Formats: sequence, structure tokens, C-alpha cells
Amino acid sequence: MKFFRIVAPTSKSILQREIIIALLSEEPTRIEFDSLANDTVQALRIAEQIGDCRVEIAESYRALLAEECVARNFSADNLIYIKSCAAGSGEKSSAVIAKNFEKLRATCEVNCDESGLLLHLVAGYFAANLHGETVKIAGEGTLNSRRVSDLIRVLEAIGLKVNHAGEFLPLEISGEITCTKTEFSGLTGSQAISGLMIALAECGGEIIAYNLKSRNYALMTAEVLKCRGYKFNLIQAGTDLSMRIFAGRAGSKCDFADCGDASGASFWFVLGVCRGGIEIANLDPQSLQPDLAIVEIIRKCGAEVKFENGVFRIKKPANVLVAFDHDATNSPDLIPNLVVLASQCSGKSTIRGAVRLRNKESDRRAAILDELAKVGIRVALRDDDTFEIIGGVQTSAEEACVSSHSDHRIIMALCLAGLLAGRSLQFDSTVAVGKSYPEFFYWLMKYE
Repeated sequence: MKFFRIVAPTSKSILQREIIIALLSEEPTRIEFDSLANDTVQALRIAEQIGDCRVEIAESYRALLAEECVARNFSADNLIYIKSCAAGSGEKSSAVIAKNFEKLRATCEVNCDESGLLLHLVAGYFAANLHGETVKIAGEGTLNSRRVSDLIRVLEAIGLKVNHAGEFLPLEISGEITCTKTEFSGLTGSQAISGLMIALAECGGEIIAYNLKSRNYALMTAEVLKCRGYKFNLIQAGTDLSMRIFAGRAGSKCDFADCGDASGASFWFVLGVCRGGIEIANLDPQSLQPDLAIVEIIRKCGAEVKFENGVFRIKKPANVLVAFDHDATNSPDLIPNLVVLASQCSGKSTIRGAVRLRNKESDRRAAILDELAKVGIRVALRDDDTFEIIGGVQTSAEEACVSSHSDHRIIMALCLAGLLAGRSLQFDSTVAVGKSYPEFFYWLMKYE
């Protein structure tokens, strides 16, 4: 069998953590990566604004950006700090980042664009670096319509004053950390705890999070901090997480390897199980990313998945795909592609965790119900949190007019559904896909 090999995009989730944590130290940190999502570009812009930041883009990737900027309406001019590496050198792109006190103290406002994670990480960073000043943190687009009550509670719990517009952006943060022991509910997710870990990295403290959702994302933040020399003790008990952070860096730095994004790669895992013949490179099977759950899910459906010689290889099963039941509460970004997978299975599948989709880039739960139905997928919502999907797509030769809801995950799920159903799709816009996977259409066109 001939396999189509794709390279998973660099995880924007990990790379954003690396960039902001690098700003904690005056000692320069070199970060390597294969690709840059829009959210990561914004993190680098902030790093350049408040610290020292030099970015080098490999010539091969720069060429890819130029080729794709028209197709996905993303201007390569956004990468304003390009220094080209030698063509054909095989070098990764990289950023060298360090703290700059002069720039930091001169900063009174930063913009996180549409990235909720970046908002929490940057807020945590400024919480420890206000130096008597007030900093305004703003956003753009869909981020301005998302409540940030969990972040406000965490900042206020450690003694900071937060002015806000009814729990929406912009936030104005002032004061200083006066309380280094905090307890709170983690039901809304892990981003707030990740920001809090950065806030307490230098002064030390204790964090107790009860019923923490998407816990592995908090553990990813801890892993990056550990690689940068910070020390802490972690105690996990069921869904609770207790952490003691020791003040300042107490160890030597170590390299943190570039890691592919399991969320973006899930598109190719589902395509592989439905059509066969897909290989995925640049994805670590030992990564803490919750969305690697996709591997076990497609195995339950009957797929053959192997990891050999640094790549995942997915084969379509000889028999029909088996319906599945999965709780995606801790990996909600998988849900749109899982709904498409379920439509290709025999029987009724159930996916729990839908309630976690309401406060994403869109009301992703409503978008799934509205848009995937246009491509013939029979999906319904039960008890506010569970999708039920009946296998077997209702076919049609007509072009389907669909809305992206300005949501990268919805765009990719619709492309997957259209590809598997043999339907042409007319989108209102596909710009949002660059938020997490700027090379998506590049690889999709190569596949087709």
C-alpha cells in the first residue's frame, strides 16, 4: 500500500508556553519549531514588544508561507522579524528570547489577538512583573466575546486588582502578588492554572485545583517550566491537582524538543482510518497532549495504527468501522473531527463533553449541529453534554454552503466531512484555519 506522509504542525499550545516562559529569564533561550500558527505569531509579537526576541524563519518554510498566503488569506508580512536561514540547510526555524526590563516597564498595553491561552499566559507573566504599573490586556475578534471570569478570579485570589467590562476584555491589571497559596475549581479548564503557575514561578507558592478539566495541559506548562530550570512538587489525586512551586530557578535548563500538534493531526488520523494510507511525522507518542487520545479512539473503531521509525502509520480496517462511546471532556478540541469519524461508523456513537465547546472561538457545539448536518451527518445533542451520531452520511450531489463560524476547528471538520462524503463545499471564509494550522490547505491540496 502506498502511504501519504504529512508532517504535523508544531504545537501552538506548547510553543506559546515556551515563548512566554522564556521571558521570565534574562538568560537567552533558543526555541526551535517547524511551523508558526497565527496564535504563535502573536505570542512572538508580544515577546518582541516586552522582551528581547529574534526570530529566524527557515527558507523552505518561508517559501511555503508565500505559496499559501493567497489560498488562506494570511499575509507573510505578519512575520515582520524574519531573518532567513540558508536555503537547503535543513535548519529549523527558531526564536531567541530573553527578559528585557526596560521594554517590560515601558509596556502599558498588549494585545493577545484571538488566543485564549495566550491571554492567560500573558496575564500570569504580568502578574509577577507589574512593578507598580498598570497593564491593559486586550484581544480581538471572538476572544472579546468570551467571558474570562476564571482568569479574573485567579488574579484577584493572589492579590491583584482587575478592572474589566463585565468579565470581558479588556482587562486592566494592577497591584502586586500578596497571596501565594490559592485553591479554586478547575471545572472551566486548565488555562487559568497555567497562567497562575507562570505568575508564581519566581516568587514561589502553592496551587490546589479541584476537579481540574484538561489536566494534561497544566502538566504541559509544568514540563516547560521544569525544562527551564524551575522546581516544584506535584501531587495528583483523581481529578485534583496540588502543586508546590519553589521560588526562582533552582536547576539548569534543558532543551525542549519541537513537538507536533495532536489536535491538528487528528484530521489526518480520522482520514487515515476512513480511507487508509496515511503516515504522520513530527508527533511524539509520549507527549502529554490530551488530544493524542485520538490514537486509541480510532483503534477502538477497528483501525490499525502503528508507530514505527518516528511516524504514525494508519491503515483502514478490512471490515466496517465500529461505533464508539468516548468522553472528550478533557480533549474537547477533538470533538468536531470525532463527530465526522462517528458518521463513518456502523451504528450509533456517543461523544460526551459537548458542554466544554460553548466558550471556544465560536459556540462550537451549535456550529457542529448546524454545519455538519448540511454535509449529511446525522448528529443530535442529548442532555446538554452528549452528541449522538448515527453512522451513514446522507449523500447529495449538490454543493453545500457552510459557515466557518470563524472557527479553525469547524473549518477542518467540515473539510473532512466533505472529503469523506464526496461533497463540494462553499465556505463563507477559511481565514480562521491559520489560527492553529497555517499549512492545512497546503497538505490538503497535496493529498487530493
